[in-house]
Amino acid sequence: MAQSFEAWFQSLGPIARYSLIVPCIIALAVSLQMASPMLFLLFWEKVTDEFEVWRLLTSFLFFGKFSFPFVMNLAMFVVYQRRHEEDFGARMSDHIFMLLFLWVLYLPLSYLFSMLAPSFALTMSLIWIWCKRHEEAMLSIYGFSFKAQYFPWVMILLHLVMGGSIADDIIGIIAGHVYFFLKDMLPLTNNVKLLETPRWLEQQFPNSTQTVFGTHIPTQRQTAPTAPRQTWGTGRALGTGN
Repeated sequence: MAQSFEAWFQSLGPIARYSLIVPCIIALAVSLQMASPMLFLLFWEKVTDEFEVWRLLTSFLFFGKFSFPFVMNLAMFVVYQRRHEEDFGARMSDHIFMLLFLWVLYLPLSYLFSMLAPSFALTMSLIWIWCKRHEEAMLSIYGFSFKAQYFPWVMILLHLVMGGSIADDIIGIIAGHVYFFLKDMLPLTNNVKLLETPRWLEQQFPNSTQTVFGTHIPTQRQTAPTAPRQTWGTGRALGTGN
């Protein structure tokens, strides 16, 4: 029996919900011409000269106006936020810390590579981290099944076939691997823990014994052979400069 949208939405954790709601609000404002898309993109001169600091956040949640590419890109973003929520479980502070680390990492990268909408690269980072932690999980796109460890490269191939740029994908993989290396690999290989969730963040988001989206499962080098299959491709939102 098909799951209703309401039931699916209620199954999302808070981070995945906001990852769905905020981009939709931005897309609605742009689609109805209530706001220009230029208002949400990361123009650094607007940030430094005119103090439009909201761009430091909205550019990471901007996927363009309502369109098929918007739906596909947003679906990827929300699905992998949800999968990370399922991994982190009650430890919401760890999930938020991962996003904060990636955000801080992306700020200089966005400046160096003139990324107006880092949201696409951020999505790839979330995919890369999850796939590295669940390398044996089986995913599928357009009827083709493969292990999760190959999924980011399949996405790059799809973007090439569709005539899109893969610059965001490459940057996303690099940024995601920096987090994965520091958070997952160094503690295992060298017993060095450089990325620990700050105490103040844990106090703001204390661990809960119960959540609406599951309980915590250790994520380091986990495999998930029963992970749900992925059955869509991806695209690029038009008019974002990406």
